[in-house]
Amino acid sequence: MTQFALTLEDALKANEMATLGDLMLGTVPPLVLRLLATAGEPCFPDRNGEINLRIGGVEFYGGGGQVDDKTERQLMLYLMTSGGWNEVTDVPSLADGRVISVDISLAPEQWDRASGFAIVGFLSSMISDRYRWLTAPTGIVKRLSPLCEPSSLGILLPANYAPKELRLWRFKMQPS
Repeated sequence: MTQFALTLEDALKANEMATLGDLMLGTVPPLVLRLLATAGEPCFPDRNGEINLRIGGVEFYGGGGQVDDKTERQLMLYLMTSGGWNEVTDVPSLADGRVISVDISLAPEQWDRASGFAIVGFLSSMISDRYRWLTAPTGIVKRLSPLCEPSSLGILLPANYAPKELRLWRFKMQPS
């Protein structure tokens, strides 16, 4: 039996995924999803420490700034749910013992702060991970095809896309 082997370096140099639109994406950590409690409703812990939080609004923060643009919010949510960063905090904000909001923050475990950004991952990996999650949620194949449109597995970034609020780095890896 003939075996073929390819080093990681050689594989990366021959990578043709860019011809299919693959990109490596990066942004400024952390990415924060803030869940706002409905104003005027009780939001205190019960005797078991459980809190019924009725979500009255959602805010997004990327790299310390608020992200209001609808397209960028969708991109940010996609990066948060499909990227390779870990949840670093789940922090509630309190006022007079009442929960005002809960922040869900994601960031890489380690990143070079001097560069000003961190890599979230390859778009192709995010798409294939989402496909795997939709077809084999526990690691065992439950369905051969996801119950969604193929276009919903990824996010399209036009070539001329210019971010408004969410700073985004896009690397198109070309074979050598």
